[in-house]
Amino acid sequence: MEGIESRIARDLFDAARVVGNRLSYGQNEADIFEFSVTFLELLGKHATDLVEPSDKVDASRNVVRKDVAIHEDKAGNVKPRLISTIVRTSTELEELITSSLSHRLTSATLRNAASTRSHAVLTIHIKNKALPYAEDGRLILVDLAGSERYEDSKAHDKQRMKDLMNLKESVRAKAKMAAEDGFVHIPWRSNKLTMLLKPIFDVKSRQPSKAVIIAHVSPHIQDSIHSTNTLSYATPFRTVPAKPRGPLAYDSEDPRTWDQAQTHAWLTNEFAKHAAAEKIQGEEADFAANALASLDECLDLGLDIDKACPEGYTARNLRALYTTEFVERCLAARTEGTEDMGILKNRAAEVIGQLFYLIMSAKTRTRTQIMKTRKKVKMQAYGEAPKRAVGYEDEDDDPMLMIDAMEYHTLEKWDATIAAAIAKAVEEKTDVREAHSNATKGLMEAWRVDVARRQSESKASNSTCSANGRNTERRYPTANHFYLYQP
Repeated sequence: MEGIESRIARDLFDAARVVGNRLSYGQNEADIFEFSVTFLELLGKHATDLVEPSDKVDASRNVVRKDVAIHEDKAGNVKPRLISTIVRTSTELEELITSSLSHRLTSATLRNAASTRSHAVLTIHIKNKALPYAEDGRLILVDLAGSERYEDSKAHDKQRMKDLMNLKESVRAKAKMAAEDGFVHIPWRSNKLTMLLKPIFDVKSRQPSKAVIIAHVSPHIQDSIHSTNTLSYATPFRTVPAKPRGPLAYDSEDPRTWDQAQTHAWLTNEFAKHAAAEKIQGEEADFAANALASLDECLDLGLDIDKACPEGYTARNLRALYTTEFVERCLAARTEGTEDMGILKNRAAEVIGQLFYLIMSAKTRTRTQIMKTRKKVKMQAYGEAPKRAVGYEDEDDDPMLMIDAMEYHTLEKWDATIAAAIAKAVEEKTDVREAHSNATKGLMEAWRVDVARRQSESKASNSTCSANGRNTERRYPTANHFYLYQP
């Protein structure tokens, strides 16, 4: 893996310089591209930053670092809090890679004296300074842990094999989706490694991506069995090229589909509503705020929307920002007449919070619609699922009340009553499910009548106990008791 990383470090800046010269032809500018690097180590469910300096070591002389959380933020982005280092030359990048790899966990196996025990994820972010509002490019290099030889795998954590299997499952699902052009669940959230590779597996990602899998095999005949085993692991990663996807259709309630003009209009409207609401007191504040937001063109928003959302900037760019970053952007676009920065901070936080809410609601709504469509297609293909007979616990009442009623009637009487109702329904060729439910309701109603009678007598006699000494409010910590008719 070190050889690939070194070659990339050597060639990356030369290639960027060629492309940059094309983009800046006729202009006297500095480098067009800016490179920043993060390096993460993943061992099971624990992730650490290989760039972060640390003086602590464990008993095996491995550097001890604090864990880094890997999860989706409220906008759906996976951005671990890692140290991002800007590199300007191939030498700086190679030195950073070498230094980080020296901190990686290793252990001896039957084949190698220093086999890696963890996954390493090197991410190179490429920012185009000529197009500052374009999405950053990313080159992600993943070195999977150690050897897959059985003899060696016994010396390693089994979590590695689980990670690899989950990665293959995600790739298979991606290939199936590309082939069928339909909705296929990709389980990339079930594993930290595939979460880091979300841009590859997320079907909602509109940024083009390519994945290359490199499997290391040996040309020696003595290793032919192990080479065959390695190829068997690599074979499932062969995928059908994904079909090109056009832009998402515009949806006024889904910020992911907005262009720059629509994002600008939404920000203007939201800041106007908040500015108007702050001027209005009383019970009709919300109604009046909406009216002023659309009618009062001279309303001071506190910031220049054109600076906060310049040409080429959309809601997709805004959702990649943290709340503090958006607030800082709004403060930088503050107008001269705005004296109270605290008010503008609150407005900006409310606006970005509303944007995140719209994004999450749109994702949930889309997922729900997809699942309903899948259910409809399945029903059309296989027909409606047969209805099962249900008991009284499917009603609105507390299922625990049913246990009290069973104890009151005795289980033998309960079963006999329901069995008689079912037998009668079968004989008369009526609805067995309805007969079962009606019999259960009758038993419950009889119990309720007795409970009401005993409570009335207890109240009249000023006693806390019921007529037969039972506490009708008892609850039993047992599971629901289901009685289902099976012909």
